Amino acid sequence: MRMRVIAAGSLLIAAGDCAAMEVLGIDIDRDHGVFTVNARLVLDASPDEVWAILNDLDGFARVDRAVVISHVVARDSHGNPIVHQRFCGCVSFLCKRIDKTDAYAITGPYRMEADGVDGISDLDSNHQSWQLLPRTDGRTEMDYEWVLDPAFWVPPLIGTYAVEHSLSYVVPRMGRSIEYWAAVDAGRPPAGDPPWPPRERCLAAATEDAHGGDTATY
Repeated sequence: MRMRVIAAGSLLIAAGDCAAMEVLGIDIDRDHGVFTVNARLVLDASPDEVWAILNDLDGFARVDRAVVISHVVARDSHGNPIVHQRFCGCVSFLCKRIDKTDAYAITGPYRMEADGVDGISDLDSNHQSWQLLPRTDGRTEMDYEWVLDPAFWVPPLIGTYAVEHSLSYVVPRMGRSIEYWAAVDAGRPPAGDPPWPPRERCLAAATEDAHGGDTATY
């Protein structure tokens, strides 16, 4: 097992890059090909504003520029959404398109979890969780975890570094986007520039059928 601490303590990312997001910590662990990301951010938005952004699953592409498709494709027997997403990760000029389908559920106050649906993803396993904690200053502390096991081969040296490097940017980028769109949705002037749109070569991956040709019963 190898642990790499990407950020520790408190890192304030100021206006011009984002609103006033604090990165309290981002840890990445890789164990036998399974990557685990644990992160804690403080967002300059209320818990209700952040919660509304996270629950807009059809609009999740605005949260992360790597996501080029996000659609609720079904509901399970409890009414929880089944969401198909297509996203694209790029290292230098090389891009990898990944499709995943997850079952989402609200599992507590301001807590949402998503688990991969077997057999119709480019990940052998996938689990995500978001936990929001209100702060006395009106901001929101967000704990995020992502455990993923790629179904495709990752080269042991440069490939592992590339995946870890990419993952180290995913959560801060998500936090910046949440802050921006929370302000826009609330009618406040957003601090900083709009989040970057997806790269053109990633958008090209979205030209195929949104369901990737797969059919499944949920």
